[in-house]
Amino acid sequence: MRVESRFENKKHQEEKPDTNEHDTKQEGTEDGIQTINDKSERLVSLKSLLTYVESNSNEWPGRVLEAILQRFGRMPRGGWDLTPEVYDSKFSSTPLYLQELKQKSRARVTTEGSQQTSNMKFLAQLQTSKRMKTIKYIVGECSLKEAALDGKIKNLLFNCIKSLEEKK
Repeated sequence: MRVESRFENKKHQEEKPDTNEHDTKQEGTEDGIQTINDKSERLVSLKSLLTYVESNSNEWPGRVLEAILQRFGRMPRGGWDLTPEVYDSKFSSTPLYLQELKQKSRARVTTEGSQQTSNMKFLAQLQTSKRMKTIKYIVGECSLKEAALDGKIKNLLFNCIKSLEEKK
């Protein structure tokens, strides 16, 4: 009985291809089932973000970390390994090691008081300032005189339109 169970286990293993569920996924296509590598799929957007950032070699690590925090909220898995490769391809004259890259990028993550802070606090600070700018832009900063003048102009236009409709 024990021999049969080993044989059955071996038979089931042969039927299922040996794939790692975390590394691959299957998608249905017209031609059949296509296996796509999730890890490379996740890093494509990160790599495009890294190549998109334009700056000089000294400021680039900080700007990259800021852009990544705004997009993803944290550095994705495999991001720190990919970053030096992109840096070397962009600035081939000045190679930079991973520790130096992290140190330069962390220097950019500061509060308003120029003190280093965590990624989450820095991200919250960026989002708050964006939100405030948006509200100011939408609402607008106007004085009481400007608001009164706007009201008078709206009433005048409304009355002109109303009188034109009555003439027709």
